[in-house]
Amino acid sequence: MTWDELVRRTGEGDEIACYHPKFTPQVIKNMEMSYKQGHFLYRKGSGGNLIDVYFLPYTAVIGASQGEETNVVLVFRAQEGSVHGYPISEDELEKHKRRARQKGNNNV
Repeated sequence: MTWDELVRRTGEGDEIACYHPKFTPQVIKNMEMSYKQGHFLYRKGSGGNLIDVYFLPYTAVIGASQGEETNVVLVFRAQEGSVHGYPISEDELEKHKRRARQKGNNNV
């Protein structure tokens, strides 16, 4: 499958998002683990189940989401230390920024 086909499929519901195939699993892990270099959005959850949400903008395309190429990764860091992320579109990022502002983070 070509990159253009992968991008298109993220907009058709077949796949939510995908990293560009040029990135190895280790590179993806390193990108996600660099969340502290990104921007804090908000904290969700309660008690011992807190998750901090960050976004990292890159200067080049890193993946695709909602049928378009993107340079933004959304990263979730759980209180116990696990980290997971995935590419998001500009529209998705704006939704997360609105949520952050609703939770009192006006720095995004």
